[in-house]
Amino acid sequence: MFQKLIVELGPWTWWVIGFILLPIEIFVPGVFFLWLGIAAVITGTIALIVPLSWALQFAIFAGLSLILAIVGRRVYADHSKREDNEDLNERGRQFIGKTFVLVDDMISGQGRVKIGDTYWIVRGAENKEAGSEVTIVGVDSSVLKI
Repeated sequence: MFQKLIVELGPWTWWVIGFILLPIEIFVPGVFFLWLGIAAVITGTIALIVPLSWALQFAIFAGLSLILAIVGRRVYADHSKREDNEDLNERGRQFIGKTFVLVDDMISGQGRVKIGDTYWIVRGAENKEAGSEVTIVGVDSSVLKI
């Protein structure tokens, strides 16, 4: 059936297949059909320029699909690394090196600071009075170290 379709439509078969696969990418996540669609369009273009047997056209499509999928995966993997947002899931790390004012007296080395509209627990070696400035030097889960 596929062979008959290729023979009847010629190289345009690959363009039709390509333009069917490309919109499927919108509905199916994973960036896979994109590479198949591009491979089909390229195969159709090559087949328009150079007369090829259907078996060779299919081999070109399969090879291009594989190459584009591998290269595409590497390109997307490199671009998807989030180096600029390393503190996304560790909000307290963004406060390291900054100075804040204690809201409560530190008792047994523990107190609170208000950052924005949130109160954070701070821990340190010495007790300090409310209103004292403290500098954040580290984070342990949701507790800031001073």
